[in-house]
Formats: sequence, structure tokens, C-alpha cells
Amino acid sequence: MLSPRDSKIVELWLEKHPNPHTRYCYSIDSKRLLNHVKKPLARITLGDLQSFSQSLDTRGWAVVSRARTLAAVKSLFAFCHRMRYLLINPAAEPTLPSYENRLAERILGDEEVLRMLAAETEPRNRRLLRLLYVAGLRVSEACHLRWRNFHVRGNAGQITVFGKSGRTRAIALPVEVWAEMTGQRGTARGEDLVFQSRSGRPLDRGRVRMIIRRAAQRVGVAEGISPHWLRHAHASHALDRGAPIHLVQATLGHSSVATTSRYLHARPDDSSARFLALERSPVESCEIDLLVSRAGGMNVLTAIAAEGERTKMSTKIVETQENKSVVGQDPKPPKKANAGVRKPRVAPAKGKATTKATHAKKGHKTPKARTVASAREGSKTAKVLDLLKRPGGATLKELMKVTGWQPHSVRGFLSGTVGKKMGLTVGSAKGQDGERSYSITG
Repeated sequence: MLSPRDSKIVELWLEKHPNPHTRYCYSIDSKRLLNHVKKPLARITLGDLQSFSQSLDTRGWAVVSRARTLAAVKSLFAFCHRMRYLLINPAAEPTLPSYENRLAERILGDEEVLRMLAAETEPRNRRLLRLLYVAGLRVSEACHLRWRNFHVRGNAGQITVFGKSGRTRAIALPVEVWAEMTGQRGTARGEDLVFQSRSGRPLDRGRVRMIIRRAAQRVGVAEGISPHWLRHAHASHALDRGAPIHLVQATLGHSSVATTSRYLHARPDDSSARFLALERSPVESCEIDLLVSRAGGMNVLTAIAAEGERTKMSTKIVETQENKSVVGQDPKPPKKANAGVRKPRVAPAKGKATTKATHAKKGHKTPKARTVASAREGSKTAKVLDLLKRPGGATLKELMKVTGWQPHSVRGFLSGTVGKKMGLTVGSAKGQDGERSYSITG
């Protein structure tokens, strides 16, 4: 049983968190700790906290669940210390258990998301899933969305979302999504919920989870999916298609760009693995004329044999050099010792030149302009140039298919090799389908 003072400080700590779900979870965590130690907050020691952490491990809790519970405990004691309720913070020393980052396993592919959206037949559920993916909303943000949060902007519009930690953000919606959402409004007033249950109350988080899992089962998508997976898919797919990371951060409502950058590490476009020559056969050591192989190791038997051959060759070379003479010329006499101080050589006088010759400095040679003809026939460069010369040019997918490169590698090749080195002008245009194409314009 908590004392009135402890109950008050815990209540103040919970009120600091605006999210009701966070308050509920933290309240349970604090009660679980106090039931374990059976002490007032002022008498809890570091040993009590370590005992509580071991009890969670003994119960078989997952590492992520233990880390979240202990993070709540550390937040409680840090708040009490800041409020001068506790002179010493016993939770400052323990560290949270480390756990595996499984974000990459929770990112759906483009086709999986589109199949899920197409498989949902109920209009309200289809609009809910589509808005979760397109706007990257949290499930609580979507459940409490009201029609007054919708604002017209030209032929489309935007929604205003009151998100985590009391932050409000505006998200622009595409034209087709805006038309689908507003087309189902009917006579709903501004304070009415966009997604409500049959009783008129906001949809429950568990209900939304059931809706998305049933949609996933229809198309055979991975089990254990949750609404937050669509938010992960939004961030990953947007970054894969070249969206600026700060724009994705603003859309998702992340407090730091470091949080958004997790998606870059979860699904990188490229890696150094493709630079490894796995299909290249190793060169036989007997064919190498060096003692040290390319891998940095030494073949002892080859080194000994090679050293013996070098000794014989050096002996023959010395004997040959001693007996060698040039026909028709006398051998040069040996230099005399103590020949005295030599007089400095003076260049013969020359007439003044009317014009000074300007010599080019070393290392500043004018590079030769590379032309299209320098592309070897059948090479990737030649294939790319053939595609760029076509009427209408070539799309990014076509260039990726021909070269086998990632999107950023293709763009770098177009701007670097084709644009700068070959001196060609590469233009780009966006078609009606939203796909960008590239062509040689000059």
C-alpha cells in the first residue's frame, strides 16, 4: 500500500505523459515494482532494483518487455529526483538490457501492401488501412481522427494530426486518397469521428489489429502483423523512392531525424558485398613471380625456390657485367680519388630570346574530351546510351534492369560518367504515371 506522498508523486509522474496508453502501461509497471519490493520509494535501493530486474527474467519475460518495464522505472525515479522528492536516484546506475533490432522483419514490400489494400472489401476498413499506409499514421492517431481535421488544399487536401508527446503536424494527402476519404463523409459533422464503431465510439486498437490481420490472411502476408507495420512500410518505401529524410521525419512526426534514419539501416539500397569478387578464380602461386601473394600471405615453398633462382640469376648477371665491353670503345677509366675541387660548369652565353617559351606544368595536362564513341560495343555504357537515345528516353527501372545497379548508382552514372566525363546533357521528365524517365537532350 502506497503512502499518500508516494501516491501523489506517482500521480504527478503519470500526468506528465499525455498519451493515455503510456500512462496506463507506466501505472502497471510502477505497481509491479512496488509490490515486489514492498517498500516506500525513499527506501528503495540499487539492490532492490536489481532484484526486480532478475524477477522479470525469472518469469520468462522477453528482453523487449523487460527493457520497456525497466525504462519506466528509471523514468519514475528520475522524475522523483528532479522534483527533489528523492535525494539520490538509485535507478541512475542500472543499464537497460540490449536486444535485437527486428525492424527489418516488420517492413512489408510494395506488392504485399497493395494486395492487402485491394483485398479489403468493407469501405470503412479499406479507407482505414489506406490512410494508415499513405499518411504513416499511428493507430491511436487514426482512431481519434475527426472530420474537422480535414482541410481542402486546391484539388486535394491535408489532415491535421495530434500525435505523440502533444505534437501537432499537418500531412498532405494525394488527390485520389483525398477524394476517397471525403467521398464517404456524407452528412457527418466536424466533430464526428472519421472511423467509429457501431456504437459511435472511436475504434479500439485491438479492433484495428484484427482488421489488418484478416486483410493480411486473405493475401497470405506474414503472420503477427500489426497496424504499425503500415507505418514502417510508409517510411521505408518513401525513402527507397528518393524522398528527403527530413520530409519523411515531418510526415511521421519523429522528434529526431536519427529515428527516421533507422529505416535506412533496416533496408539499405546497397552494400559493399557487391564489390567482392566471389566468382574470380584464385591465381596459382607457382605462376606468381612475387614472394607475397595478393592476399598478403607468403607461400614458403615457392619463396625458397624463387630465392634460389634469384641467387643464381644475380650471380650470372654480376659475372656478365664484369666481362662486358662495348665494341669499338675503350672501357672508361676508374675515377681518381682526391681529384680536387671541380669548377662549376657555366652555361654558354646565349642571345636574348624575343619571346619566352611557356612550358606546361607537370600534372596539369588538358584531359581529352570523351565522346560517345569511347563506349565499348556491348558494354553497359553503350547499352545505357542506346536507351537514352530512344524517343522518350528510358525509365529508371529500365536502366536498373540493363545495368543491374541500384537507383542511386544509376543516377550517379548519368550525372558523372554520361554528363561530366562524356559531356552529354541528360534531361529528366516525369510522366503521367508518376515514373521519371531520362534522355539525352543535347
